[in-house]
Amino acid sequence: MVYQSQEDSGLCPTLFVYANTVLNGTMSCPIDMETTIIDILMAIPSDATVATVQGVEMKMISTEQAESLLTNAKQYHECILQNGRFVFESNGGKLITLYKVQN
Repeated sequence: MVYQSQEDSGLCPTLFVYANTVLNGTMSCPIDMETTIIDILMAIPSDATVATVQGVEMKMISTEQAESLLTNAKQYHECILQNGRFVFESNGGKLITLYKVQN
């Protein structure tokens, strides 16, 4: 999912360019993994159910599935943001899996 225009995205111009380059996979990740992943997740619109981030397709999961992943698989992390709840696995600043938890 790449925004077609800044007006369509509702983002300020700087964040619009950042979101487009990150979401379409043309931006390489800086060393600071946590900040980068949080910034990427913040750029996903709250109503998005489909997105590809760093070449990884975001999948929708239930609250129960999220709790199971977080409880049984220690490699998963959770990030609760204004635009949604995300569960992901990463390695060296690169996403491996990405889930958005359905409300």
